Amino acid sequence: MSEKVFIIDDLYSEIEIEENEKFLLENVIWQYGQSSNGNDITCFWTGHIDHNTLIKEMFNNFLLEIFIRYSIKMVDNYNRVYLNGQTYELNGNWHQDCSEAGYHTLLYMVNAEDTDNIGDFQYIDPSNKSDIKTVPFKPGRFVLFPSHWKHRGLAPSVKNKLRITLAYKEIKFL
Repeated sequence: MSEKVFIIDDLYSEIEIEENEKFLLENVIWQYGQSSNGNDITCFWTGHIDHNTLIKEMFNNFLLEIFIRYSIKMVDNYNRVYLNGQTYELNGNWHQDCSEAGYHTLLYMVNAEDTDNIGDFQYIDPSNKSDIKTVPFKPGRFVLFPSHWKHRGLAPSVKNKLRITLAYKEIKFL
C-alpha cells in the first residue's frame, strides 16, 4: 500500500451513520484521561472497547467493507482500537501512532449531526513537513493514512460538543 492518504466517504447512509453513533454512545464506557507528548499534556475522553465483543464485530465490519470496496488485503489484524472524544479547546498533540513505516491507521468520524463546529483532522506528509493538510470532519468519513505520519485531531470550536473518532491503529497491508 502506498504512502498516501485515502479519504473514504459515503460508505454508509445517513441512517446507518446515526445508528453507528448511537450504538457506540450506548455501548462504550467513557473515561477521562490524558496523554503526554514531551512537555505537552492533552486531556480527552477515551471509550473502553477492549472487552466488548459487539463493538469489535462492528469495527471488523467497517474494515471488511472498506477492504472489499478498495480491493485491499490485510496482512495482520489491527493492533489497537481507540474511541476518542475531544471537547472545546482541547486540540490533540501532534503524534505518530507507530514509528515504523509500513503500518496504517484508519480513522472513522463518528458524529452524525451538527458537525459544522466539530474539529477537523490534520496530518503532515513527511515529504513536505512545512505543509499541514486538513481533512474536514464529515459524518461517517474514513481517513486511511500511514501510521508513522504526524497527525492530530482538532477540538470542537463551540462548548458542549464532543468530537468522536474511532481509530484502528497499526494495520499492516500486503
